[in-house]
Amino acid sequence: ATRLTLRDMQLNGIVTNQTRELAIDFVAYNGNIDAFFYVAVVFQFTTSGFVEKDIHVDTIKLPDIRSGMFALRLFLEIVVIVFTISRLALALRGVYRATLGGIRKGKASKFGERLFIVLQVIAFRVLGNPFVLLDFLSGITTIVTLVMWYSYVLLDLTQSFFFPETPVWTPAQCAEMGLCSDAD
Repeated sequence: ATRLTLRDMQLNGIVTNQTRELAIDFVAYNGNIDAFFYVAVVFQFTTSGFVEKDIHVDTIKLPDIRSGMFALRLFLEIVVIVFTISRLALALRGVYRATLGGIRKGKASKFGERLFIVLQVIAFRVLGNPFVLLDFLSGITTIVTLVMWYSYVLLDLTQSFFFPETPVWTPAQCAEMGLCSDAD
């Protein structure tokens, strides 16, 4: 599989005769110990045709539930959630009041007239003011990020996912799992 992947990279122009180095980076999460692993696999192509391989692994450990830092992190997460929801609620309240005022002032009774006023308020109040637009976008992206984070952390897969503690496997370790050869 590795040779096929390298051949595919060569056909697509990723690896050529002028390529000096190829780095593959990825991040893995181990839910058992609440740690992120940043892994960089580096291939260096020498002029003699020899390929040097190197693996770099950095660990970022999240605070343990039993530690004092967990309470601080949980408190800050709650503060961010409350602040974001309150800012979005205030911004939506302002848009709602402006829409309601426009409908009352113009005495719009038909659906089309009300829809026009709503679109007009959104265009001038939200899209016309870059700070309000930025506030909306910031709040929405914060909520999306928090939802994605909690849905990822609370999944059964992340709780049972195992990432080996030793990044470089010995021949005995890879033989147990059948990973010493890429013949498949």
